[in-house]
Amino acid sequence: IDMRHGFGALFIAISLAILFAAISSYFLAANHIRYDHYPLLWFGSFSISIGISLFKERKLFSSIRTRMKKSLAWPLHVKIMNGLCWAAPFFVILIFHNLYPYLILLGIGMGNISTYLFMKRYSKANNKEQLIVGLIAICGIPISIILDSTIFSTDYEIALLFSRLVIATSYGVGGIYSFVAK
Repeated sequence: IDMRHGFGALFIAISLAILFAAISSYFLAANHIRYDHYPLLWFGSFSISIGISLFKERKLFSSIRTRMKKSLAWPLHVKIMNGLCWAAPFFVILIFHNLYPYLILLGIGMGNISTYLFMKRYSKANNKEQLIVGLIAICGIPISIILDSTIFSTDYEIALLFSRLVIATSYGVGGIYSFVAK
């Protein structure tokens, strides 16, 4: 299994995990189930989905590790910038919780786009599937804002579900692209 297919399998596993956990979280919220069940649901969803992927494709882990090792050679300032692109939007959620649906899209978008750009520049890797994930997530922000201010204005949980479905879609499309790209 080559690196591109390895990440494709990983992205599809992430997509399925998010899809299952997002829909399940929505139904938990709709039935007023306590929020302390959510971390177990999300952790379990990711563990099962990624665990199955790693079990089915035993070489998947080594190909992912090889690709991630390439970032270790980046200059420190690049690592910091990449880390901030991933982490800053998620940190801002602590301050502006009402913007959570947009900030998770921003974090996934900026994180994947910055990683793509830095991998291309410093590791000479052209991982377009990562760019696709980032672009779809970023493009989901204005759509999410419009839907939230009109159709979903009275239901925060459906707005949250929509942003999570955009993330699942972005990883799914990126994963599929990695399998069909030459």
